Amino acid sequence: MASELESVHDTDQAIDDAHEPSSLLARLPPPPPYRVVVRGLSIQAPVPRWTVPVAIPFTVPRWVQRRLQKGGEAVPTELVRNVSVDIAAGEVLALIGGSGSGKTTLLNVLAGRLGNLELPTGKIDYLPASGAADSRSSSLGTAKKVIGYVRQDDALLPYLSVKETLETAAALRLPKSVSPAQRTAIVEQTMAELGLRDVADVLVGGALRRGISGGERRRLSIGCALVERCSILLLDEPTSGLDSSTAFQILQTLQRLAANGRVVVLSCHLPRSEAFGLFDKILLLSRGSPVFSGQRERMLPYFASLGHDLPAHTNPLDFVIDISSVDSRTDLAEEESSARVGQLVQAWLKEQHTVAATSEKGITVSSSSSASVPVEPEASNEPDSLRLSDPEKGESLSSGGATAIDAPVPLVRATFLQQTFILTRRGTRNVLRNWGVCAGFSLQAIIIGIVIGLVFLEPAESPAGIQTLKTLCYMQAPAFYYLSIILAVFLLCNELVVFDREREDNLYSTGPWVVSVILSYAPINIVAATVYSVIVYFMAGFWRQDLATKVLSFIAQGILQQEAAWAYALLCCGVQRSFAQASMLANGFSIFFLLSAGYLVTDLGAWVSWLRWISPFFYGFHWVARLQFIGRTFACDGVTGPALNQCVGENVLRGMQFNLATPLYVFPLGLLGFVLVAYALATVLLVTYRPGGVQHASKHVSQSTAAAGHDAELKRSTSRRAANIAVKHLKLIVSKRGFGKLRERKDKVILEDVTASFPAAKVSAIMGPSGAGKSSLLQVLAGRLNSSAMSAFSSTGTITLNGQPFDSTLASLVAYVEQEDDFHLPALTVRETLRFAARLRLKHQSTASCHARAEEVIRMLGLGPCASNLVGGPLLKGISGGEKRRVSLGVQLISGAAVLYADEPLTGLDAFTASSVMQMLSDLAAAGHTVVITVHQPRAEIWNAIDEVLLLAKGGRTVFSGPAKEALPFFSRAGLDSPANYNPADFLLDAMSLNYASPAAEERSRERVDRLVATWKLESGASAVEDAEPSAAATSAPTRSARLQSTPFHKAFPVVLRRSFLNLRRQPDIFVARLANPVFLSLLFWLFFARLDYGPSSPQTRVGLLQETTALPFVGMLSCLAIFPFERALYFHEVKSSARHSATTFLAAYTVQETITSLVSSLPWAIVFIYGMNLQQGGRRFVEFWISSWALLSCGESIGIIFSALTTNGGLAVSLVSAGLTLLGQVNGIVSATVPYWLQIIAWISPMKPQAFAVTINEFAGLTFRCDEAQLASGACIAATGEQILDTFGLPYSGTGKYMGILMALVVVWRLLAWAALRAKVAFL
Repeated sequence: MASELESVHDTDQAIDDAHEPSSLLARLPPPPPYRVVVRGLSIQAPVPRWTVPVAIPFTVPRWVQRRLQKGGEAVPTELVRNVSVDIAAGEVLALIGGSGSGKTTLLNVLAGRLGNLELPTGKIDYLPASGAADSRSSSLGTAKKVIGYVRQDDALLPYLSVKETLETAAALRLPKSVSPAQRTAIVEQTMAELGLRDVADVLVGGALRRGISGGERRRLSIGCALVERCSILLLDEPTSGLDSSTAFQILQTLQRLAANGRVVVLSCHLPRSEAFGLFDKILLLSRGSPVFSGQRERMLPYFASLGHDLPAHTNPLDFVIDISSVDSRTDLAEEESSARVGQLVQAWLKEQHTVAATSEKGITVSSSSSASVPVEPEASNEPDSLRLSDPEKGESLSSGGATAIDAPVPLVRATFLQQTFILTRRGTRNVLRNWGVCAGFSLQAIIIGIVIGLVFLEPAESPAGIQTLKTLCYMQAPAFYYLSIILAVFLLCNELVVFDREREDNLYSTGPWVVSVILSYAPINIVAATVYSVIVYFMAGFWRQDLATKVLSFIAQGILQQEAAWAYALLCCGVQRSFAQASMLANGFSIFFLLSAGYLVTDLGAWVSWLRWISPFFYGFHWVARLQFIGRTFACDGVTGPALNQCVGENVLRGMQFNLATPLYVFPLGLLGFVLVAYALATVLLVTYRPGGVQHASKHVSQSTAAAGHDAELKRSTSRRAANIAVKHLKLIVSKRGFGKLRERKDKVILEDVTASFPAAKVSAIMGPSGAGKSSLLQVLAGRLNSSAMSAFSSTGTITLNGQPFDSTLASLVAYVEQEDDFHLPALTVRETLRFAARLRLKHQSTASCHARAEEVIRMLGLGPCASNLVGGPLLKGISGGEKRRVSLGVQLISGAAVLYADEPLTGLDAFTASSVMQMLSDLAAAGHTVVITVHQPRAEIWNAIDEVLLLAKGGRTVFSGPAKEALPFFSRAGLDSPANYNPADFLLDAMSLNYASPAAEERSRERVDRLVATWKLESGASAVEDAEPSAAATSAPTRSARLQSTPFHKAFPVVLRRSFLNLRRQPDIFVARLANPVFLSLLFWLFFARLDYGPSSPQTRVGLLQETTALPFVGMLSCLAIFPFERALYFHEVKSSARHSATTFLAAYTVQETITSLVSSLPWAIVFIYGMNLQQGGRRFVEFWISSWALLSCGESIGIIFSALTTNGGLAVSLVSAGLTLLGQVNGIVSATVPYWLQIIAWISPMKPQAFAVTINEFAGLTFRCDEAQLASGACIAATGEQILDTFGLPYSGTGKYMGILMALVVVWRLLAWAALRAKVAFL
């Protein structure tokens, strides 16, 4: 078996045996070599700037802020200080250090992703390694074109397959001189090297579709970077979430790429011992300060000179991280370790000063490395067979018979048209496979089309019918396409997150991306607009003469309106990336489009009349109205006298002040021009203005600091009930739901006949390569694996706890740490997060006890240094990934559950922190708890702390299950002996992982793994079932019911309310948008309706103004969608845990928070309307207008909650909410006076109907207009008194109290419906 063991460890030999190149990428002509020199660099997070997050962002000048702060200005937070390092082409630099030491921050700065960071001292030079002595540093803009960056978090399109993702990356990143066949070969080998060939056709996955595993996602992100021909490759935690074997293979691949003339800089945690030899240089950081920077060979002697000798059989990287980390678990340990680290920092500073004083003039980084010399790539001596070529066609990248590695050539990527094609193909796949968005578009078109058709159903040829037709010509556009603006803003805000990242990586130009967005969404935009147009045209009373021309024109108008909505939405998102801010901007300025169209307000002031020429609704209204009225004469039976003039179509248009001399083609061309100009402006804005990217949060000092008694001995919770877990013959299958070809896909086996036991008072580990089903097994054990809309899970076998089948009656015994950490509220500090979690989980303890427990967990996990820092989120950089991982673990540790399932609790942690966390888990098990974890890269000390182990091969097949100490003997019996002084975990993972270095190596490793699985089946046999049975002692005591109990309302409500308020208040873009949106809209309305008079046009204008109050539910909906999904995610997480609280508690807290902000925001809205626009005044009228405005906001929030609770697909939720609000708004009795009677009855479910009736009565009762007889006869004045207006709508002259009562009742009813939707969703979790 010796030769087989070599195949486990010796990748290079396997490659040589296969007579294949190590990497096709390594055979590409090398990129231009660069040298990166960092000298004395310090990085700091700036003092928070005061911003006014209105529609157009405004930042208060710093001098104004200083003056207003009166000398109390905060000090910038220093993140990294005094870093110097020199990396030449061909070298690999490893950034190592504890969690929160500044590795990610330094990588962001090296990559030019500064965000709001400041560089007070130091310099970074990107020097072309030409060999010339006077090589000048490239500018950051130039350098960014040759920098590839793999971030810590993966940003992948969810509805592309693995292969499609890599093909797109290769097409965008590789030089255009690489042929399609060669790109295909590169993609195939990249998938093979990264072990992704088995999932090549699997979708990456998203909210509604389960895709590849976390480790596979990480490898895919790395693969996208590997196919890039960049000179400088930066990788943030490239091996995070990967098993040690795969991680080591990736590090080897990176070393080969560096040898081809690249600079490779990577941060890593828990690297195995062999990785030490792969690094040329090492930069060791401790809390932002360098402890060592230089050649790898000099590091251990340097630390030995300081009295820190490497112990025998110790991983060198683990050793240096251990001695440079601060142990904050106890005061004594923190004091001692801080002193040691301080000495190391000072020693390194002294070393640097000594070298600086004695070095010759030139660039010198440290005493541990001499000045680096630019590395020129050597010519290849390999035979022609090793050139990059297509195996079938014999194509080669080398021209003129040159060898594989030629002189560096400039990077020339895809052209504008090629980029457009590639991005459009990618975008179209991602859009059309997202059934939620497609369904949302379709439902929105059908529902709103039917609603408009019913509201304006075949109006009679009478003056009232003509008025209805006029309204229809206007309303057909904003009724649907205004909602398209909101949906487009939501979708584009998400699209721009990926765009901002890829633009920073210089993958493509802005123009091709904009064109690809237009083309990608064109199919559903065209279909939705066409469906809506056809429904409306044939249901409503549109003219049937010359039907084909008019219908096609109406459809064309609809398609252009839809494109105009998307162009305008992209322009708004170009200004603001936040959905809350972008939607406020889009919602606000769309009022200009609505009111300048020439229907609601016919006499526009000179200061706003020009706006009609930039309004798509103006062009659409005039286009459609001309087609419907020119040349048409209405029957108008029984109408005589001057009123008969209004039955002639041309007179109707003149009455609306249409200029009939203007040619018809002006309006379609004007609408097309708006689309083109808006897209052009959006493109220019995206090129020149870049508000996107991650901002760094400042330290937040809590009002209440850490609890007293830090020196007190920490109390370990003792499990009150021993819990033995047994798994028997578990098989898990996932079935893909879908349509067409997606339905034809076969079921996939995730777990295959797994039998294992996880005893109490033991630490059990589930290990295996990525894709082995480890996370899925934990989810099944914890009862957290649920089917989604596109994936259905089915399982056979049993899972028992103390002999009792595990179900919801035992759920309170289990705590589960998920793999992802994205459920935390971003604007809370670490301490606040844990304190709130303690108060919800420790239901019967006092607040002081809960806070003490939170402080204990902070100490246990070493979170003290970051306890006052914000957790952060996607666009707000808070604590590090490793710190966030510990926060997630700490939240679950608070309750002291009998069973702790933790999915990769050590991922993202440095070696020292990982050992500390593992020690804490061992202590937890020693106290009687059952601890089951998945682990990828355990160091030897961690392996020694594991009591039981379940080893899974790819496909969920069992390789071994039992005591960890028996694993190596089993492998020895299978013919695989571990080398001496070798980490057992690394050996086991290597042995049961596939080697993708070459087809031959893969085949040998696959045979080895198959034999291991067969050997385990043979050895275990029937005894596996017996071993899985708990002992008699464990099952003798009856297991009582242990259902999850909800935290009582009186205890949970204040916690959830305060938490919600804090999270909202610290996010100014959302908080101020919630407060300012109604005010902003009211001021825009004021521009058109300022100080209304009582002249002939006043009745119609006042009706139009009151009709615009129907915009408020949409404002409420936007406010809900900006904050509720984050609150919902946390609630759904907590409802499955010991922090469970009722839907009543959660919704009551949200309602209080929302009601307060809505009441405050609707007050200035009412003031501007009543007093600024000269509506009828009076105490009762004002209060009723204010309260009714708040009621509309509240109902909009309720409808948003309903759909957001029922679906997690944001695009579908926005579509359904918009369609629902449009339905309610169109039947309020004011928009159309010819609503069918049955629909009038149904309309009473709409809060907009009683609100419209109440404010209309208040406004027109007792009002007199200045109209003479001639104006009344000609129709220039539609009423002489307000009572005549009320008669038109069939309203009484008083009695608003009745309608206000109905409105308040509807507010309650809609919120109860939101509660019911939330309860229904929770029932299915």
